[in-house]
Amino acid sequence: MTSPKVVSKVEPVFPEWVRAAREPIDAMVIVEAVIDEQGSVSDVCAYKGDPRLVQVTMDALRQWKFTPGLIDGRPSAFRFTSTTNYKLR
Repeated sequence: MTSPKVVSKVEPVFPEWVRAAREPIDAMVIVEAVIDEQGSVSDVCAYKGDPRLVQVTMDALRQWKFTPGLIDGRPSAFRFTSTTNYKLR
């Protein structure tokens, strides 16, 4: 078995209305997703996190690219969990 490896990663961007609110944020968002046989991210769903930041986290994660994971030498789908920490002061 060979695990998928990140090829390109897109960082989430704070929504402008969060910045405009000028309130400090110290939050974590945990999402689960599937890396498909081509190395693309699919089936993204929120597991836990600040509801104001869940969508931007999921949108960024959908743009990540991976090398395909292999099982017995064949590309296979893998489920993974990603944690993103946000700090805005």
